[in-house]
This record gives sequence, structure tokens and C-alpha cells, in this order.
Amino acid sequence: MSAAFTARDAHSVTVSLEAQKLRSHSHSLWALGLRQCPGPELALGDTRTLREEPAMLRMQIAVFAVLLACERLPESSLEGASVGSTSGPVLRKKLFDQNVSDWASRYRKHKQSLDQTTRDCELLRADVAKQGAEVDEQVQKLAELEDKYQNQTLAKHAETRAALEAAGQRKQQLALEVGEARKLKAQLAKECKLLKADYERRHSELARGAEMRDRLEQQLMTFTQQLNQVGEGT
Repeated sequence: MSAAFTARDAHSVTVSLEAQKLRSHSHSLWALGLRQCPGPELALGDTRTLREEPAMLRMQIAVFAVLLACERLPESSLEGASVGSTSGPVLRKKLFDQNVSDWASRYRKHKQSLDQTTRDCELLRADVAKQGAEVDEQVQKLAELEDKYQNQTLAKHAETRAALEAAGQRKQQLALEVGEARKLKAQLAKECKLLKADYERRHSELARGAEMRDRLEQQLMTFTQQLNQVGEGT
């Protein structure tokens, strides 16, 4: 009877010690949660604000439930719980370090991407400024060409068009004159043929008259000589 009471008493003492250790571990876990939780209120250690959070309340209720359950567990279960509870902060700290490392890696990656984007934007701004200067120069040249077109080219175009219209009218007039000249030429050619024919006819008549006159003169001379001979013979 005394041996059983002694074993039960030793078990109760062991349970009380393990419960105290688990309570102290839960408080350290609570403090670690205060340090690791992001946000301005939690980072300042405002336990009132933290207790108002539903997640923290659920964690607190779970810790108290574990404490109550530990009083009913045997010694071997308490030892396993003690070992598991001591590994909890380490695992949480490792998880926190891993999250911080991942966040730092993403921050460096995003910062490099942002720096590269900033450099690209600066290059694009310089290129845009250069292209803008070229566009302004082209606009100035275009304005000068437009002014030259309005003041000089259009005036020359109007003069040239007026001269072209006058030349067209002159061409039509000359075409009419050429037509009339061709008609006159045809008429004159016809008259020339008639005059040539008349000239040849008259020339031939004159030639025949000259031949007849020559024969008559020759006969006259012959008759004159005969008369002279007859007069001398008498």
C-alpha cells in the first residue's frame, strides 16, 4: 500500500514538473510568436492586440488544452510531449529563417529587376528625347517646305498652268491656220499645174511661130535675091 502510494506520488510530482516545463515552453512560444508575427502592432509587443487576433486565441486555447491533457497522460507520453515541445520553437525559428531567406531572395531579385527596368526606362527616355528632337527637326523642315509650297510652288504652278493654257489655245489656233495653209497649198499646187500646162502650150506655140518666121524670112531672102538677079538681067 505504501509502495503504491509512493509510485503514485512520484508520478504526480513528475506530471507537475512536466506541466510546469510545458507552461514555461508555451510562454516562450508565445513570446517567439510576438517577435515573429509581422505587422506594426505585433512587432511592438502589444499583447492585448495579439490576444484579440483569432489565430492567436486558437493557439492559446490549443496550448491550454495541451496543458490539461498533459496532466492525464502517463510519464512516457509526457516525455514524448516534452521532446516534441522543445523541438517546436526550433522548427518555428527554422521556418521563420527560411521565410526571411526566401523573402530576401525575392527582394534581391525584384530589386535587380527594378534596377534593370529603371535603366531601360532611362535608355528609353534618352531614345525618346533623341527621337523627339529628330521629329521636331523634321516638323521644322516640313513647315519650311509647306511655306515654300504655299508661297513659291503654287505661284509658279499657277503661272505655268496659265502659260500652258495659252500655249494650248495658241496650238489650236496654229492648227487651224495649218489646216487653212494646207488647203491653200493644195489650191496653189493645182493652179501651178494649170499654169505650167499653159506655159508649155504657149511655149510650143511660140516655138512653132519662130520656126515659121524663120522659114518666111528665108523665103523672103530667096525671093529678094531672085528679083535682084532678074532686075540685073534686064
